[in-house]
Amino acid sequence: MTDNGYWRWNTNITWHYFCSVGSSAAMAREATNEFIRYHHIRTLLYFSVCTMESALNAAMRQHMKGEAEDDIIERLRKPRFREKVSAWPSEIGGREISFEPDFWEFFERHKQVRDEITHPKQRDHSVYRDLDQTDPTAIEKAIARALVTLRVAQGNPWPYWLLSWNYVGMNADPTFPMESNNLNGFYHSLPVLGIRWNGMGQMAFERQGMSSLQNFDELDALMRKLTMDIEPFSARFPQRLRLTRRWWDTSFLQDDFKKSNAN
Repeated sequence: MTDNGYWRWNTNITWHYFCSVGSSAAMAREATNEFIRYHHIRTLLYFSVCTMESALNAAMRQHMKGEAEDDIIERLRKPRFREKVSAWPSEIGGREISFEPDFWEFFERHKQVRDEITHPKQRDHSVYRDLDQTDPTAIEKAIARALVTLRVAQGNPWPYWLLSWNYVGMNADPTFPMESNNLNGFYHSLPVLGIRWNGMGQMAFERQGMSSLQNFDELDALMRKLTMDIEPFSARFPQRLRLTRRWWDTSFLQDDFKKSNAN
């Protein structure tokens, strides 16, 4: 049977949405005034919910693999978001699974702010007080940790990009992000950045180092302590994709590219 759907390269919807979470959190932290910060916080809240629903829908679709497409669409369409985040991880994992308290704090507190942003109903400006009290890093990490929990429930390793680092250099464009993978990309980038992740070999890398929430928390802490923002340029492999935490910062990437080529 031929699949006549429309498909594109470098287009993982959950990855795209989480990239919006990571970039908006970073830009909110670096905003130079409250107007710009509000913009990025709104984006962060909106795409946090989008990311969770995208990941849950993709996981349920995989769980229902082989069933009629109409039945899958109906299952994805009907439940409210609360039901999906509450019940679906356990159904998908085949055992009792719940997201961590930091996710539920996000859900109970910030999803309401997101809903108010999407459908404004308040008579006053109290939503800005809520935006002022929003911690972008806490939300970014809560969403990442929830996605790790979901991946573990599926019996899969979690992807490197949940650390909010991405590869750039697609099509020889130093500013073009590209989704790589844990083994062909991330495994080789960590030692270049100075991280020896538990001394594991490539064959055991995902199974032992990227398969639990504890793994994620430990590696996230190490990555946040790094003093470099981008994987060093390789004169031997000048077109090699490079891992960076500032993948969204076009000016930074262009400046780094100029400096690398000048040396």
